[in-house]
Amino acid sequence: MTVLPFATQIKNGCATIERDCALEVEVILCVQGVMTLFWGNRIGLPALGFALTLTATLTGQVAFAQERGTREQALTLLDKAVALVQKVGPEKARPELSRADGGYIDRDLYVTVLDGTGIMMAHGTNPALNGKNLMALKDVDGKPFIREAIENAKAKGMGTVTYKWSDPITHQVAVKDMHYKQVGDYVVSVGVYQ
Repeated sequence: MTVLPFATQIKNGCATIERDCALEVEVILCVQGVMTLFWGNRIGLPALGFALTLTATLTGQVAFAQERGTREQALTLLDKAVALVQKVGPEKARPELSRADGGYIDRDLYVTVLDGTGIMMAHGTNPALNGKNLMALKDVDGKPFIREAIENAKAKGMGTVTYKWSDPITHQVAVKDMHYKQVGDYVVSVGVYQ
């Protein structure tokens, strides 16, 4: 966090999110970068107190973005999980994929393994789904994303299906990409919110 009087710094797609004309305070929040507070105040110290309070409030929002995995991290995790499933099979991989300290759960990223009929063989964060047939599962728009992933994996070996799902962090419906690869008769996947 940087506080600069009368500064001008815009990078990484920053956008003005609040402006208080009485105090002449403008806050710029960078989605990918550093949050910078710009201010010029005729009043004096009250604006500085406001700036420090606002800093504490918005710093939590910046940390929120760090709770998410990226597309690149999801693909790396997918490759790692594919190697494990190829080596030991989905049944033996299940405990490792589900352990919080097993190296296959990273913030909001986790691995799933489905068989060709839609049976969940391993779910990284919800073991209650293991053994359930999810072939008919649909997103909020009625898209059968599990069926689509399995059929495309059989046809192409790998790919991505985009669907809408409840985000466990925001508790709102959000767009999610399921990256998947065919491993024998199984589909290994990692999802990432956009």
